Amino acid sequence: PIVRDIARRYVMNLHGERCGRLLDVGCGDGSFLARMKHLGWDVMGVEPDPRAARKTQEELGIPVFNGPLTEARFDSGSFDAITLTHVIEHVEDPESLFRECHRILKPTGKLSIATPNVESLGHRLFGAAWRELDPPRHLHIFSLKTLAALVEGAVPSGFSVDYFASSGVFAGQILVISRNIRLKGAWVEQTLTKRHVVMTVAYF
Repeated sequence: PIVRDIARRYVMNLHGERCGRLLDVGCGDGSFLARMKHLGWDVMGVEPDPRAARKTQEELGIPVFNGPLTEARFDSGSFDAITLTHVIEHVEDPESLFRECHRILKPTGKLSIATPNVESLGHRLFGAAWRELDPPRHLHIFSLKTLAALVEGAVPSGFSVDYFASSGVFAGQILVISRNIRLKGAWVEQTLTKRHVVMTVAYF
């Protein structure tokens, strides 16, 4: 199971999909887009951080819109797949974001999301010291059930959830950081390399 989870996370659950146009919202340094481009996808990113957007464009040659998705004004039905990797927990109005994703996705398109799971084992064990609460940067933390309800409710009859799960691929890192927070009241980032995205919906 852990190997399967890693494989799913590697392509944000887009395994088996026919390659097409892929938009990564919050693309960061562009490493995921570079990977998907190598696999045959026509890729593009959206990134609010100007330094990260510039780096992705200059070093990887991947087009990136610098700003929020709602200001990119992509044509309707522009993309075969959209990925949101640890983005929605930072967004003030995730429902509006989902509506915009629905508008610019093709009718057969897929939206893939990765975000912390409030009902995870890590949260149950560490409570307020759980790393993924991350105040004040994280504005929303979802369970699998509430995330599915939000996605399906954003555009009535517009989205259907065909797969969601929680994964423990990087549970070890989250455990160590959460324990640090509980013992010391803070997390010194230098103690670990920055965590990577896990899978489609949530993790430890």
